[in-house]
Amino acid sequence: MKNAISFPAAGAAKWEGVLGNTSRYIEARELKNRALWAAFVNEFRVQKDGERNAWAGEFWGKMLRGACITWRYSGDPELYEVICGTVEDMLTAQDPLGRFSTYTVDTEFRGWDMWCRKYVLLAMEYFLEICPDDGLKARITEACKKHADYIIEKVGPGEGQIPIVFTSNWWGGMNSCSILEPMVKLYALTKEPRYLDYCRYIIETGGCAYGDLFAQALENKTLPCDYGSDKAYEMISCFEGILEYYKLTGEEKYLTMAENFFRAVRETDVTITGCCGTHGEQFNRSAVNQTDPAMTGVMQDNCVSVTWLKFAGKLLALTGKACYAEVMEQTAYNAFLTAVNLPEEEQPFDTYGALLLSHRGKSRGGWQPLAAGGGYGCCQCIGSAASGLMPLSAVTWNDDGVFVSFYEQGTAATPFGVLRVETKYPAEGEIKITAEAEGTFALRLRIPGWCRRCALTVNGEAVKAEPGDWAVMERRWNRGDEVRLTLDMETRVIHAAPGRFEVCQRHTALRRGPLVMARDLRLGEDVMLPARPLEKDGAAEAELWRNESFPSLVSLAVRDENGGVFHVADYGSCGKTLDARSLMTCWLPEEDYLTPEKEEFCICGEAGYIGLDPDGTCSLKNKGTLFRARKTGAGFYRLESEDRYLRCGGYALAWSEEPGGEESEFRLISDRGGKRYIANKLTCRLVKPNFTDGQVMCSFEPYKWILK
Repeated sequence: MKNAISFPAAGAAKWEGVLGNTSRYIEARELKNRALWAAFVNEFRVQKDGERNAWAGEFWGKMLRGACITWRYSGDPELYEVICGTVEDMLTAQDPLGRFSTYTVDTEFRGWDMWCRKYVLLAMEYFLEICPDDGLKARITEACKKHADYIIEKVGPGEGQIPIVFTSNWWGGMNSCSILEPMVKLYALTKEPRYLDYCRYIIETGGCAYGDLFAQALENKTLPCDYGSDKAYEMISCFEGILEYYKLTGEEKYLTMAENFFRAVRETDVTITGCCGTHGEQFNRSAVNQTDPAMTGVMQDNCVSVTWLKFAGKLLALTGKACYAEVMEQTAYNAFLTAVNLPEEEQPFDTYGALLLSHRGKSRGGWQPLAAGGGYGCCQCIGSAASGLMPLSAVTWNDDGVFVSFYEQGTAATPFGVLRVETKYPAEGEIKITAEAEGTFALRLRIPGWCRRCALTVNGEAVKAEPGDWAVMERRWNRGDEVRLTLDMETRVIHAAPGRFEVCQRHTALRRGPLVMARDLRLGEDVMLPARPLEKDGAAEAELWRNESFPSLVSLAVRDENGGVFHVADYGSCGKTLDARSLMTCWLPEEDYLTPEKEEFCICGEAGYIGLDPDGTCSLKNKGTLFRARKTGAGFYRLESEDRYLRCGGYALAWSEEPGGEESEFRLISDRGGKRYIANKLTCRLVKPNFTDGQVMCSFEPYKWILK
């Protein structure tokens, strides 16, 4: 199957706005770092990952894929030289058995070995798409075949082979099965049947030991979080392979699988900022759970953001449907942009996001030490795939015309002529496109779905435009023709969906154009205080405001229902200190549901009070222990009784004579009826009695307590 749209030649588009600037920043800061590339290749020589079932072997391939995508946009000669150099270096790291692996033969095919091998194969294939050197391409192709052939020999359905879903003890082997994508591409490259046979084998396994991902997506009755394994990044990666298989075979059921999966994720597991997962890195019905105040741990993983954006990009290229560009834009300007670190930070990307009364920089997910010194993380290596893909995808075309998916100041050379774009989007909604072209073709502009009103003209004449689709202008174009698009940039109020707690629905969010807005402690206001924006016809009363606290794309002064004013900035600019100094929230609590009415209290349930046992556990008593709530920050409290402290000891509530860390911090969440849920910061578990033995547990099931 041929893609519905084609991308520009390297260097043909030159963008000077947010997308172009971000791509250049990552290219200069990360992708041209020759020492970093050498350190990644060295991992394949020392082969230490097998000692701890680790994944440093993914770094090289993941970042090289991003580098190739970035070069396809920029065409930068220095970047291409760096890419060629590290590819040549990697070719020398292939062992005599044909393996590119950071695991020894004695430790191979467990942990993340197959996942890391996948990324080497995939990255080499991405490089082949931009490499003009036939001799180098031939060497790479042979190396890829040897690499794949070793896997096919050892992993499969035959006697003495390891089933692919059992080559990892993680996530039902989804990480291993995601090698489907580069295996399909290898068959497309070589036309050698064994690779196609292997792709069919992977699909027949269902991609996971715990449930057939592909059959469930085709049937379309189960949510992705319930497919059997819920790890978002790896599951999306498997469906990227399904798209490649559809592209190869043209069998419609595989496109149906992918689109069903995409719609299910978008409807149930994508948050307002365009990422998935509010408890760790897993699908968990995030569309509802994003305002759950007990979800206090790591969430909104950058690897998930980038992979979701790439998946939408593949669907856009295959189908030409505007809805996929809509998703890319949502993720890029919000979840992804906030993960791009400032130059003074050690790494170019942060790992986890923040949605409700939290901060970035909580943890360096996927971090691994490098034998050459220092360390790196998976979320750092993957970011360049997004920063390169967005400007590359801004203006594309097919046989009958041009698609403008994203609006950015600059120019794009197309087969139909040059388009010059003048705009300050996404900060402003005025876009002017001048055609430096002659001839008849269709110009398609994406009208964002969030836009309630827009105006589109060609040389002053009105053109029909509907939000959520392409506005198509098929005509004879003359040099100097002007297209003007005005998008309504009002600040929309978004109301939260009902959740498992009564207060979940008592939140609102603000979005101006594609930009989600957020409060940030650096703006000089207490972000913990309730905020209820004054709303009329779905829009907030807000005006542009000069933010002198930190750089932002847009900052607003928003009128509150009580007559006051609070301030917000675009989400992508918030949280950049990576600690509590930039405590932030894009979901605005409408009331204070975290401050207890009293500082000292006993905690009472239906069957008794929480009391402390001599063995360090807690159980229900006829008489309660008196606790004092000491605030530790951001709506968290340490519950003390004399010199003892409550803590979440795994699945049980326990106590300790030491204050402890996050295991000893709790949120006391009001039910708006005089009772409270008690949620632990570290585990996100809730305190709940075990009515069988009277012990007090830490569970994901809600339970209400009275503070007496």
